[in-house]
Amino acid sequence: LMNLLDRLGYDGHGKHPEGRRPVFVGDLVDRGPDSVSVVNIVKKFVETGRAQMVLGNHELNLLRGKRKHGNHWFYNETEVIRKDQKATSFQVLAPSEEWKAATLDFFARQPLILEGKDTIVVHAAICPSSLAALRDWDSKHGGKSPENGGLLAAYRHFDTEATAKMKKVGGDPNSMDVLIEKAIIEQNHHPIKVATSGTEARAKEKFFAGGKWRYLTREHWWESYKGQQLVVIGHYWRRFTPRDPTLVAGFAPSGEDPFKSVG
Repeated sequence: LMNLLDRLGYDGHGKHPEGRRPVFVGDLVDRGPDSVSVVNIVKKFVETGRAQMVLGNHELNLLRGKRKHGNHWFYNETEVIRKDQKATSFQVLAPSEEWKAATLDFFARQPLILEGKDTIVVHAAICPSSLAALRDWDSKHGGKSPENGGLLAAYRHFDTEATAKMKKVGGDPNSMDVLIEKAIIEQNHHPIKVATSGTEARAKEKFFAGGKWRYLTREHWWESYKGQQLVVIGHYWRRFTPRDPTLVAGFAPSGEDPFKSVG
């Protein structure tokens, strides 16, 4: 991150000689050995008005208190990140309870989506129904206290709605088909999950990722996007063609290239 900011022309205060302002697309944490420093840099830039950000699914996990593969550093625990290496990975651990509380407070004040006349910034996905639901929530609850109208209150509200839809699914509740159908509803009918981790569909075959077996695969929603606004996203690994093995030494993302249809 520091090398990138330097190359783009930013100084340590987040200032740019041409007055530019960076926008971070989420997942500040869990994707490298020093999440602490990344948070500190971005937090300083945002709180001084020199940058903006949107939340990703990894920040959301921390806000919800969910221990996930890759985020044990926040709980001062070591972890095996790469299962193929079978060894504890080096990660800088959260320095104090005060730092953790300040970080969660910072994340809780950040938006899911930044929307302008010509551009939308979101971590993972935009779909009309989810965007409409989030706008409706914001219009009714914007400006209220975090407990009554904040992100976690919204998350619980949409969780309840999705759960009600899941209960309407018929068939053997223990069959894989029913379980997968419910999992798709749980993801795709939850606007916050859509914004932070995208829409999903049944995978052709199960696969191992993020420390567990998965039966759903990410939908390439951008291939059917009909909106007029430019959408800027993060979340998804991007491959380069032709592949440059020196781009990130020792790193090779698994799975197919989700953007091969767009070059």
